[in-house]
Amino acid sequence: MRHPDHIEVLVENVPKCLDAHGWTRRDLCAATGLQESNMSRILSKKENLTLERASRFAEALDVPLCELLSAKFEIPSVSH
Repeated sequence: MRHPDHIEVLVENVPKCLDAHGWTRRDLCAATGLQESNMSRILSKKENLTLERASRFAEALDVPLCELLSAKFEIPSVSH
C-alpha cells in the first residue's frame, strides 16, 4: 500500500481547515504572507512544499504541523 506524501495530505487537509475557519484561500494568503500565485501552485501540486511553508500553513490555521500533514487529520473545531 502506498502512503500519501506530505503535499498530497496537505492539499486534502487545507480545504478542511479553511472551511472550519470560514476562510478563503485569499484569507490564508493574507495570514501566511504567501502570494496567491504561490498558494495556487502549492495546492495544485505544481510547486514543492517546503517545511517553512508547511509551518506557515499550520501556524495560520492554528493546527499543529504534524496534524496538518497527517493522513488521519480530523477537522479542528474553531471558535470564531
